Amino acid sequence: PSGGTSADLGLSLSLNAALACLRLEDWEQAETYASRALRLNPRSSKAFYRRGLARARLPGLEADARRDFEQALAIEPKGEGAQLVRMELERLKNKGSDGAGFDAPANAAPQEARRFEALNATREQKGVPKVSWTEWKSAEERIAATSAAAAAWRRRVAEASKCPHQGAEEDADGCASLSSCLDDLAKQKAKQRPPSGEIVMAEDQALAQHQGSKDSGVLLGSSSDGVQLLAPGPWLFDGKSSKDITFDHVVAGGGQFSVEVWAACNGAFGHQCLLAYRDQGADGSNKAGYMFYVEPDGVWSFWVGAGSRWEKLYGPKVEMGRWTHLRGVVDTKTREARFYVDRKLATSQSWVDYLPNVKRTLRLGAGRCEEDPHFFFKGDLRDVCVLGRSVADEDVSGEVADFAKKQDGSYAEHAAALERLPDVLRQSKGTGLSSGVSALGVALKWCSAMAGLPSSGLSQRMGSGKAEEEYRAAALKLLESTSSGFSALFLSFNLQAALRIEDNGERLRMSFGPGLGQQHWAVVLRSGQRYKLLYEVDGLSSLPQVLERQRKLRPQLDGWVKQKDAAMWLNALDSLAFSLDASEVEDALLTVFQFGYWASQTITPEVSLSNFVASARGSKVQAALAQGLSREVIEKVFRELSAEASR
Repeated sequence: PSGGTSADLGLSLSLNAALACLRLEDWEQAETYASRALRLNPRSSKAFYRRGLARARLPGLEADARRDFEQALAIEPKGEGAQLVRMELERLKNKGSDGAGFDAPANAAPQEARRFEALNATREQKGVPKVSWTEWKSAEERIAATSAAAAAWRRRVAEASKCPHQGAEEDADGCASLSSCLDDLAKQKAKQRPPSGEIVMAEDQALAQHQGSKDSGVLLGSSSDGVQLLAPGPWLFDGKSSKDITFDHVVAGGGQFSVEVWAACNGAFGHQCLLAYRDQGADGSNKAGYMFYVEPDGVWSFWVGAGSRWEKLYGPKVEMGRWTHLRGVVDTKTREARFYVDRKLATSQSWVDYLPNVKRTLRLGAGRCEEDPHFFFKGDLRDVCVLGRSVADEDVSGEVADFAKKQDGSYAEHAAALERLPDVLRQSKGTGLSSGVSALGVALKWCSAMAGLPSSGLSQRMGSGKAEEEYRAAALKLLESTSSGFSALFLSFNLQAALRIEDNGERLRMSFGPGLGQQHWAVVLRSGQRYKLLYEVDGLSSLPQVLERQRKLRPQLDGWVKQKDAAMWLNALDSLAFSLDASEVEDALLTVFQFGYWASQTITPEVSLSNFVASARGSKVQAALAQGLSREVIEKVFRELSAEASR
C-alpha cells in the first residue's frame, strides 16, 4: 500500500486499540496507543481526547490530561466530540486530591444528596466514571427546565384541539382520492441503492425562495383603515425570551386604530407583558404607545400611553393555558380607549390623550421597548394584528384571512416549488435517494430532506433558535392552521441513536452515542380536521403497514386520523427527540415508529435504551410546512417522485 494509506490504517488501528484499552480500564496501555496515534497524526482530536481520558485516571498526570483535552478542543471546538471534551475538563476542574468534587456539599438538600450519591454508586458499580456535584446539579437543572418547557408544550398541543381558529374545511372527496393514491404508491417497490450522501440544493431549486428577513412571516398593509400589520406566529415564550418586530405604526387620518392578539398564559401570575409598542423618557415622562399585560393579581390589561401617565384598562381573570382573544381600541378624536376580551367589552376609558410611539419597535413576549426586555411573558401568542380603524366586538378574522392571502404569496410558491421537485430529482439522476421498502417512502425521505434545507424557505429554522423551539412552532402552525386545501409538514430528524430490532421484532433497543445517528423522515398531511401520518422505518414499519394501522385506528375516516391523534404523534416525537427523561423516551418510541399499534392485533415489542445520557442529547430536527396545496398537486408530485425512486 501507499505511504498515506499505511499511515491512515496505522492511525485507525491505534485509535481503536486506545478505545479498547479505555473500556478495559487499562489506562497505561491506552495512553501508549493514543500517543502512538498522535505520532502518526499530530492533529488528531480523537487521539488527544483518548490520551486525556487515560492520563486523567493515572496518578499525577491530571495536568497532562488537561493539556490533552485543551488541544482536542483547539483542533475541533464544535460538535458532539467537543461537548464530551468539555465535560471531561469540568470533571478535572472539580476533582481534588481528596475527591471532594465528587461529594455532596454540606449544605446540599438531603434528598438531592441521596440521589447524587446513589447515582455515583451505580456508576461505580458499572465501571463508569463518577460525576461531580457541579455536573450533576447542572444536569438536574437542565432536566427540570426541559421538563417544564415540555409540559407547557403538551398543554399547548392539548389546547390546539380546542383552538377557536379551527375554521378550515376538510375535503372529504379529496381525502378519499389521496388515500387511494397513497395506498397504490406504497405498494411500488423501491430500487436498492448504496447509502446516500448529504443532500445539497441550489438556491434556484428551493421550494420557496428564502427572503432572509429578520421579520419573516410578518405582513404589512398600506390601507389606512384596514389591516396594517399581521404577524401570524405562533410564538412560544418561556419567560426568558422575546421577539422584536420592525413596525412603524402611524395613526391614520381618522385617528382610530385597533390592535389584537390571541394569547395563552402558561406561567405563574406577575407583571408579564405580552405585547409592547411603547416609549418612555428616561425620567418617566412622555409615556407613549400601548401594551397588553398579565397583572400581578392575575387579570388581563391594556395600557395606553397618555404622556404623563399610563391609562390602564383591566379585564377579567386569566385562565391558565386557555386561548384568549384580546383587543385594544383607541380613538384619538373622541379621546376614548376600549378593551375587549374574547370580543366582549371589558372596560372603556374616556378623556384619554393618546401619545403615539414614533421610534420604538414592536416587542412580543416582554415589555420596555426603549431598553432591554423586562417583564417577560410565559405563554404563547399568535395572530398579532393592527387595523387602522375602531373595531368593537365584531369578528374580523375573515378580513384578516383575505388580507393574508393577498399579501402572502407563499401558498402559491409552495405548490409551484413542490411541482418542480420531480425535475430536480431527474436532473440529479437520483442523487440523494436511499434504499427502502417502498418507492414512495424513499421519495418522501428525499423530499423531507430537501424541504428542511435552509434554502427551501419553508424551513422553520431562523438560524439561532433551538431545534425543539423550531419544531414546536412548525407543529403548532400545522395544528392551528386555518388555510384551505391541504397542508403538509415535512420532517427530517436524527436522534443521534441507532435503532436495533431484536428477537424477530419482539424487542427494540435504541443505542445512543456519537456517530450512531440514523436519519428518519415523516410527512404529516392535513385537510380540515383529518390527518395522515406517512413514515417508514426499515425492518420495523413499512409504509403499507403505517397506513393500515391508521385505517384500523379510525376505520370511519378511511385511513385518516383525528386531530387528537396527530397531536399525540407530534407530542411523542417531541419527547423522543428532546426529552431528558429515559422513561419518556421509551414510552414515545413505539408511538412514533409504530403509531396505532394498540389498534392492531399484534405483539407489542419490548423497548429498552442503552447508553442514554441526558446531558449528551443532541437530536437534530428539520421541519418545513407547506400550506394551501391542492390534492391534485400532492398526487402529481408523489406519483412522479415515486416513479423516479422505483427506477
